[in-house]
Amino acid sequence: MPDCEALFHPHSPENTLFYWLLQASALKKWGDSRYHLNEPGLAMYNNKSGWPAEIVDKKVTWSAAMLQRAKADVFGFQELWHRDTLKKVVEKAGLSAEYSLLAPDNHHGKSITCAAAVRKDMLEGDPAWITDFPPSFRLQSKGEDKQTAAMFVDIAKFSRPVLHFRIKPRRNQEALICCCCIEDSFLQRG
Repeated sequence: MPDCEALFHPHSPENTLFYWLLQASALKKWGDSRYHLNEPGLAMYNNKSGWPAEIVDKKVTWSAAMLQRAKADVFGFQELWHRDTLKKVVEKAGLSAEYSLLAPDNHHGKSITCAAAVRKDMLEGDPAWITDFPPSFRLQSKGEDKQTAAMFVDIAKFSRPVLHFRIKPRRNQEALICCCCIEDSFLQRG
């Protein structure tokens, strides 16, 4: 199984952007986590009135400029509320012809998910958003030794769906499995 590369930042100084080079494959990745892309007037958290149109326009313009500046192969987005807003960002950046937008078609401002924009020539297969832990996954311990307490954690779902997709940066190499998630860490079994 190929190595997983997580498309999330390890806290940049402003907690907003990350961009780094994966040395093994020269794959350029970029991500945005702070700017909560949503359509104007749709509630987010306790903000029942949502962002005004002028603020959304500024977020779209700024995010599009960052995509153009980064020139990445894969863009990861956290805290996406609305697919259409991200589509506007990708279009404004002039990237829609070259990149596939990985965001659920039915994601219209009611909840948060992750998304990505991937160079079309790299994307392999269809993306999936994982919500449930595998049935065999258990966070538990019987307290086998005196340093380990007995515990059982009953969590069956991720708090936000994890985006899972495959890319092939080079045609003559095995595809990479990519995950984009909201948290700053993720569980990996395998």
